[in-house]
Amino acid sequence: MRCYRSGLLPSQTQSHQELQLTPILAPFFNLYNFTTGRRLFAAAQVRQRAGDRGLSELVARVDIAIEHDEQTRVLDKKWEQHKAQPQPRNEARAIDVKIDRNLAAIQETLLSPIRGLDPNNPARKSAQELLDDIFPDGVGAHIHEAHVDQLSSNDLVVETLEKPVYSATIAERGLQVFVDELEALNDAFRTELNKAPEATVSFDVVLAHRSHGQEYLLETLARILGQFPTSSTDDIAARAELLAPILHQNEAIAGHLRRRRPIPDVDPETGEETGETETDAVAPHGHTVVLSGTNG
Repeated sequence: MRCYRSGLLPSQTQSHQELQLTPILAPFFNLYNFTTGRRLFAAAQVRQRAGDRGLSELVARVDIAIEHDEQTRVLDKKWEQHKAQPQPRNEARAIDVKIDRNLAAIQETLLSPIRGLDPNNPARKSAQELLDDIFPDGVGAHIHEAHVDQLSSNDLVVETLEKPVYSATIAERGLQVFVDELEALNDAFRTELNKAPEATVSFDVVLAHRSHGQEYLLETLARILGQFPTSSTDDIAARAELLAPILHQNEAIAGHLRRRRPIPDVDPETGEETGETETDAVAPHGHTVVLSGTNG
């Protein structure tokens, strides 16, 4: 096991002023982002070792970290359950492609008289008026909207195309077949979007909890370094014992990354790796803390 001593060496690219403004611990440590289970497993081991040494303040802070990540684990499970549910939005995307083609065909049909007729020709004028009304920002802006927004925009297009004022233009340009298909497609689009299950928790909330849990982990590491900062035999031994659970998980993550594998989570009770992974278990920040010493 590696023993550690000493201090913080922030990135040489950061100025003193920038370091003073850094509100989080992450930039100061060369530690991987842990999965929730890895943080819980390491924290439980650190807590046990800190308790054996009578480090009551450290135990209290680790308890807070454990309580937080137990909540994070609940959120993780809710998010995984949501992802495992059938996603009707896949069918909605297929319908959306058909709608986009339909809208592009409507635009192209209206562009024919606009491109080929004299500006004063009534057929050109009526086509231009209709095109400006249904696609004021162009069909491209319309079809690149988010699904829910495009659904509403499609409703407006259908409503506009069915206005009596445009009936002659629709008939002249042979657009009724496109109007009928657009209406049918948009109804199917609405049905599929309404089927999509709502997540009981958003991924932003899950990521925020994981990030906060990582900060608690780094706080634990910082407290251990701060409480045992010297190169004395006793401080080196204390650091080696208390940091070992954290560093073991860090090395395990590094091993998976070297083999270009996803980072599996671990059972927080046993430490055994599971098939679960987290998308934010990634490489560390570029700033480092020098932790060196002898093997033990």
